[in-house]
Amino acid sequence: TWAFRPVSDKRLVKRKEIPPALRLKILATMAQLWDANPIARRMVMRLVNYVVGDGIRLVAINGEEGSKEREQVQDVLDAFWADGRNQMDRRLPRWLAGYFTYGELCLRVTQNPATGLVRLAYVSPEQVFDVKSEPEDIEQLTKVIIQPAGAMNESDFLKLDAVRVQEDPKDGKDKYGRRDGQAFYWAANILPDMVRGRPSQLV
Repeated sequence: TWAFRPVSDKRLVKRKEIPPALRLKILATMAQLWDANPIARRMVMRLVNYVVGDGIRLVAINGEEGSKEREQVQDVLDAFWADGRNQMDRRLPRWLAGYFTYGELCLRVTQNPATGLVRLAYVSPEQVFDVKSEPEDIEQLTKVIIQPAGAMNESDFLKLDAVRVQEDPKDGKDKYGRRDGQAFYWAANILPDMVRGRPSQLV
């Protein structure tokens, strides 16, 4: 069936991935550890506390200190951080807990065309069907393939561009050198020939 297909690309480096069916079992086990094992949860929360500490604040550094340019950029950062849907202070620790528990973090990116406001939406690792990378460089991600709830056919899957720095001159000077894409993806506990993350407690 589609859930058991091997990963086979013509690559310079062969990917080493956990089979999809086993990955789903691992994710379920990690969630059970979070619910039932206080030591397992404490291990994750120690990592989260180490990263975020007493909190994080985005600070604009462009332009001269106290300049109007810096204040305008800071206003944009503050609007993103405190947006009613983003709520980064509240959601960031939970995202990190999920990252260390499941071994990967995927956030879908949307932008309001009228205001330019960017919003982030969490994607469960169970819905991340695959992550594609460049054949010439396995560490450069290109696509995040998401399986929406209830979708069984691959034609219904979402194939989102991974957020990365645009280096193709064809994109034009407005995009060249800037980050662009539809989904962020971070993987934990991987070697250079792995793409999908591994839970911190898998060992």
